[in-house]
Amino acid sequence: MKKSLSPMPVMFHPRLSKIATRPSDFLERMNLYASNISNQIDDSEFKLTLLVGLHSADLPGNVSSSYPHLRVIRVSSPTLNFQSFAKRSMAILDTLQIQPNVFIAGDTSLGLLSCFRARSISNLEIPIQISIHGSFFGHRRDPISFAKSFLRIALLRLSLPSVQSVRVVSPEVKHEMISSFRVDPKIIFIAPIPFSVYPIFHTRDFQSINIGVIGRLHMERNVTEILEILDSLLGSSRISTVYFLGSGPLEKIVRVWKYKSEHPEKITLEGSLSHLELLNRLSDVDVVISAAVKEGYGLAIREALLSGAIVVARRNEGTQIVMESFQSGIYLYDTVFEANGMITNLLTGDRSPAQCIEGRKIQEAIDRESMKRICESWTAN
Repeated sequence: MKKSLSPMPVMFHPRLSKIATRPSDFLERMNLYASNISNQIDDSEFKLTLLVGLHSADLPGNVSSSYPHLRVIRVSSPTLNFQSFAKRSMAILDTLQIQPNVFIAGDTSLGLLSCFRARSISNLEIPIQISIHGSFFGHRRDPISFAKSFLRIALLRLSLPSVQSVRVVSPEVKHEMISSFRVDPKIIFIAPIPFSVYPIFHTRDFQSINIGVIGRLHMERNVTEILEILDSLLGSSRISTVYFLGSGPLEKIVRVWKYKSEHPEKITLEGSLSHLELLNRLSDVDVVISAAVKEGYGLAIREALLSGAIVVARRNEGTQIVMESFQSGIYLYDTVFEANGMITNLLTGDRSPAQCIEGRKIQEAIDRESMKRICESWTAN
């Protein structure tokens, strides 16, 4: 491998086709990171190398022009065989004469294991970085989810002592890494997920209200509590539509709930949306409900606030930080009864609730600091 004056971070993601979001959304976010790093280090030729397991049909067209700061290399189809993936990846890096300054795990399981195997093949002490985007200890009642969670936690406990850099998205997640996984605080840094696109702010009159449930429908989002809250609200003439903007394993439960509802005509399940499609739909939503018991960073909540929507969210460390950052537009509850009361007050109040008009300016400042920290971690030699 040749020596380079410029840093060459390399990310391993053996199952990119299997992530919750669309691969194009992931690539767009990585290109944003790399573009910012290019500007910060004053190197227009800088690229982040992505070694991915991806179905050929999932690879967007014109990758080089759509994502000019990425070097996307399809190593194979999505695979569980991280050892073979790492071996083939290292052969590709050697052929391209790329000498990585850091290995970045694209996920906390196979991506991380690929990093370890690649480092072993290289016979070099290449540092490994992992990103933690949320809590590992949410509510998982079904046996399959519990088993998967148990395995992920066990793998992390074994792996983290050999990782040199841990990026987390919030103080809450940092605390969990220290208290539950015994990670050295010196290798942890907080860098929230920067916005790739900022929602357009819309003024609302809140006379006829549309409610939104945003994101993946899975156990960690506490979907059953959201349905309980909605049950008592759907009868109001001020509620026009409830939009479920996202899909997931609990979608069937939501469809059954809609079928049994006394107001099924007010309930719309939009299914899976790209990130851009979701942002465009935020203008249709006046109030967003979030019931997650634990919130890592609250990206969807922040996007809703920036669009001018009002957020009613369960109180936890993550949502408390959002409230402290944005001040207006967000209400926190501790019980379903309290949530119902908050939304009822929004429906019956004489004055419209205060929207977060300064939200974008606040978020842009957070994003600048986050990108600076990511840049420093990916370009260190």
